[in-house]
Amino acid sequence: MDRDYQSESVVYGCIKNVALHNNSEQCRSNRAAMLELPSAESWSLLNREMFAVPEKYCGDLSLSTEVMHFGAS
Repeated sequence: MDRDYQSESVVYGCIKNVALHNNSEQCRSNRAAMLELPSAESWSLLNREMFAVPEKYCGDLSLSTEVMHFGAS
């Protein structure tokens, strides 16, 4: 029996970061790290297009948890 099986991998999740001190600096640092990832065009297993990159100026800095979402297929 000849069958043409196509496989697809789906990766998704979130990274939870609890900032105990200086949340704005951690937010900027996390954003910068995501932007430094290679482009999807490089065929890297991990790339910046997988992540929902936060705005340049983070929102409510009184919150102590930052959640970074990612996904790819």
